[in-house]
Parts: sequence; structure tokens; C-alpha cells
Amino acid sequence: MLGRYLRARQNLASENPEEIIVGLYSELDELWRETGGYDFWSSEGEDVPDFSDVQVRLESLLDSGHPDELLDIGKELMDRYDGIAEYDEEGEIGTKISSCMDVVFRALSQSSLPAHEKMLYALEIELKDNYNILNEHLFWKEDFTPEEWMLFAEALKFRLKDTEKVKNLLYDSSWERDYVVDRLIGALKKAGLSEEVIPICELEAERTGNYLRLVRELLNSGQKEKAEKWIYRGIKESREDKPGPAYELLQILLEIKENEGNWLFVAALETENFFKFPHLTSYIGMGKAARKIGRWQEIREAALQYLRNGELPASKAKITEETSIFPGILPKTGLLKVDSLRKIKPPVLDLLIQIAIQENDAEEVVRWYEELKKSKGEAERSRNSVSENEIANAVKSKYPEIAIELWKKLAEDLISETKVSSYEAASVYLRKIKQTLEAIEKKKSGKLISGS
Repeated sequence: MLGRYLRARQNLASENPEEIIVGLYSELDELWRETGGYDFWSSEGEDVPDFSDVQVRLESLLDSGHPDELLDIGKELMDRYDGIAEYDEEGEIGTKISSCMDVVFRALSQSSLPAHEKMLYALEIELKDNYNILNEHLFWKEDFTPEEWMLFAEALKFRLKDTEKVKNLLYDSSWERDYVVDRLIGALKKAGLSEEVIPICELEAERTGNYLRLVRELLNSGQKEKAEKWIYRGIKESREDKPGPAYELLQILLEIKENEGNWLFVAALETENFFKFPHLTSYIGMGKAARKIGRWQEIREAALQYLRNGELPASKAKITEETSIFPGILPKTGLLKVDSLRKIKPPVLDLLIQIAIQENDAEEVVRWYEELKKSKGEAERSRNSVSENEIANAVKSKYPEIAIELWKKLAEDLISETKVSSYEAASVYLRKIKQTLEAIEKKKSGKLISGS
């Protein structure tokens, strides 16, 4: 690598930089022809097209005082990689392109561009990085002046306003627009124009549905009441099409209410969340809040009743945003919606088993496991969400014969695969069977001794 670098420097001393750049593009053309014939699925790395000469030439150009010339090459590299990235599943070529781009970012810092144009270039390159190949670079941590950040912010605002008239590279997708707006907000803060941030976030929430950014900025500026209003609006408008962001907004609302010590409201939100998404995690969250208000017994029984027979604590026909999920126990939240409640097919055996395991209730584990065995289709479906080993561990003390039956089945299934790794995994269950049988014998011996 060093030898190639020195040769490239010697060539630069004797040749015109333009000729070196033409040669560099020719080398890229050749590499891309090689890439076109590269077998991405069967090759193991030894035949990956070699970009090291390109990297050496870039470094040589940079060290010879030609940083500006590297910037167009950087765009070219990113554009070309985008055409083959979906096939580069192991990221082998992406890694090599990334190393070249490290040199380009060093060149950007040394280039003759005004600071705000350097920022625009860096942003353009980042938006080309659809497959996250770029290494973390220090460009955005450089010591730019507030005036330079302001020029960058003004350029971004102009482009955002212009998007409806002209299709622009920066706004081809919602994530790209969000990324640009995030950069704009950062620039405004560094330019000392923080008062512009929330109005922009409000406009973007209206336009793109990005409520999370607005809510976080409102909370950071101490506007909690306004943040809550946007949380409600965001959840209602995004829970159907964007459940992920809606859930994040709910978590923020929960955190606000927890910090306020309003555990009654937290319990209402957590209980609604459980009936929307019946899961062990939501059950645990509901239990934590319900214990804080001393109503876990009633809420737990209602939740288990729902899982057993599908019966809701509130009449489904009467559920609206103005009603409580558990009238007389919990307050209304303003977020309840009848069609958001998960349709279940009771009894929900896998979750009932998980809850019984969580609560160390061996009798209930066995009860629902026996029901699960009777229901062939349900048993197959639940196998993925209920670990038979966890069931065995939960019941081994009170029902060792059931635990042994489960471990035996698990071991037999693994042994039938006739693989070394499977034999090793099976040995774990065989040792558990041996230990349990020994415990049974020890217990019997203890009884005989005490009886005599």
C-alpha cells in the first residue's frame, strides 16, 4: 500500500492532476465491470474487486494539495455503489467504498468551498448512503461559526420550500426529508436561532406526521402541556398507519405521568395497552402501575378473564374515547378506541402459560399446558411463543413427571437431527432428566427414613 502511494505521488509530480483524475475514472469503470461479474452469493471474499488503488490515488491527490478534485469522485462512488448495493449483502464492496469515502471527507474539510457549501455537500453524500456504509466522520463536529450555520440553515429552508415546485435529491422519500429537517434544526440551534425550531417542527408534523420530533422539542423547551396535546393528536392520527411512532408517543406520555406521580392515569394507559396488545410485557407493565394504586387484584382478574373467555371489563358496545377501559376503577384516558382492542381467540393459551410461569404458579402452568396439548393446531402455533423448556423448569418441583416428559421430547427431537451440535444441545436436557430423577429418589429416601 505504501509503495503504491509513493508511486502515485511521483506520478502526480510529473503528470497533470487532470490526467490522474481521468485515469482514476477509467479505473473505476474497470472495477465496476469486475463488480458486474462478481458472484455476490458464492464468493468468499478472495475475488472481491480491489479498490485499494483507487484509495491510494485519492490519498495521493489529497496530500498533493488537490482536495477539491476529490469531491465529484466521492459523489460518483456513492452513485455507483447505490446501483449494486442490494446485491452486496455481506457489505464487502461497501466496506471498500467506505474507506475511499473516508479520504473524501478529509478532502471536504480541506477544500476551498465555503463552510455552508461543505455542509450541503456532506448532507448530499449522507443522503446517498441508503445502505449505511459510511463510517462515522468528524465533519459535523468541526468548529463552524454561528454565521456559517445560519447560511446552511437558510439554504435548507429555501430547498424545503422549493420541494413542491422542483423534484430535489434531498426529498425523494420521507426519511430523507426527516433527515434534512433534523440537520436544519441542529443548524438553527448552533446559529443561535432556537426560536425557529418549534414552528418548523409544527409545520413538519402537519405535513409529514413526524410528531415525535415536535414533542421532544416541546418537552426540551419546558412546554409540557403543549407537548401532551400534540402527543394525543399524534397517537390518534398515526396509530392505524404508523403504529411504531404512535407507541413511542404513548411511552413518552407514560413517562410524563410517571414523573408527575399520576399512577392512576398510568395504570389506565397501561391497562388499555394490555387490552390492545395482550403480551407478557404489557401485562407486567400493567401490573407495576396497578400495584402502585392498590388495584392489582381486580385488574389482574379482569385481564385473566379476558384471556380465558374474551370478556372485556367494559362493555364493548359502549367503548368510546370518553369511556374507561375499567369503569369504576380507572379513569378515561381519551385514547380508547373500540376497534383498537386486539381481537383474540380465547383462551389465549400461550400467554396464560407465560403469565403463570412469570407468577411462579405451577398449578396454572400445568392447567393451561394440558389444555394446550388437547388443541393440536393451537399447540403448534404456541410452540414459537412458549418455551417447553421454560414450562418444564416452572413445574419440575411440583410436577417432575411433566418436566421429564417435556425434556425427553426436546432431547429426542434434537437427537433425530443427527448433528453434533444437536447432540450437545440434547445432552443439556438429558442431564436435567437425570438430576430430576435423582431428586425424586432422594425425596423418596428421605420419606422412608423419616417414616421408619
